[in-house]
Amino acid sequence: MNPLETNMNPDAKKTVAESPEPYTNDELQDAIQVADKLVLAVQNITLYPENHVISRKSLDEAFGTLEAFIRRYGNFVAGVEKNHLQYKGKDISRKSRFHEELAYKCFRDGIQYFVFS
Repeated sequence: MNPLETNMNPDAKKTVAESPEPYTNDELQDAIQVADKLVLAVQNITLYPENHVISRKSLDEAFGTLEAFIRRYGNFVAGVEKNHLQYKGKDISRKSRFHEELAYKCFRDGIQYFVFS
């Protein structure tokens, strides 16, 4: 059992990404935009040096998008599946190599979800 799971409610694992709470279409679209910006930031960080203008810009955009989402909806909780990310049980990954690679690497390494608050 992973150390994070020891402190979790037994039902928490199944409800982290699949929330029974309803969501609006705007919320789902905003969650997709957050995922897009995070994937782009990870991609650019791996391609360019740490302080390169493109890396910096991608990180700033990802942070700004995530911050706006949290202000509007509260925590951003993304579940990790083998080939995609989920928000409240809905796929929020684009069908691109970069989205699938990030999801797969997280899944492979045992990451079950991300929580940003």
